[in-house]
Amino acid sequence: MEYGYRCIADAHVFLALPSLCQGSHRLNQLLDCLTEMVRSGNLCFPDLVANDCAKYATGEIIHTWIKAVSWSRAYRNFQSDWQDEVLSICPGLDDTDDDLEQTQVHVASMAMMFTSHFGEDVAVATEDRYPLPTRMCLVEACKALELKVIGAAELAVCAGGSEFLRND
Repeated sequence: MEYGYRCIADAHVFLALPSLCQGSHRLNQLLDCLTEMVRSGNLCFPDLVANDCAKYATGEIIHTWIKAVSWSRAYRNFQSDWQDEVLSICPGLDDTDDDLEQTQVHVASMAMMFTSHFGEDVAVATEDRYPLPTRMCLVEACKALELKVIGAAELAVCAGGSEFLRND
């Protein structure tokens, strides 16, 4: 199957998927499409995304799915030079109030690495659209980094799962 983009996804986009589908059956069908995208190397996410899904959706379908596909990812990491690049352009993406590693910085870093390898067919899939008091949102950072951004519905369409989305 041809996908519209190679996507680097954050936890926000995965956590938004259940609300886009009419019931768990439709969600599972959409996740099957996304699984194929992961297996083909066209959907990736840093390890911290899986950790965030565990933190915010333990026991839910999304958490079970992300655990299952985590080992199927073609790409799990990025070179640390990319993180330095991201933070030099978007220092506001780093949440200085959080001592833990920054998931959004990792997503942007992986997207920068992918863009350098694959060109314009790369998009960041996120629903992190509003700045927080302690950091800029990922959408704003992607604009500064000149990265394409798609939302959860666009990710579903990209994966070939538009028929599983709500019509309202």
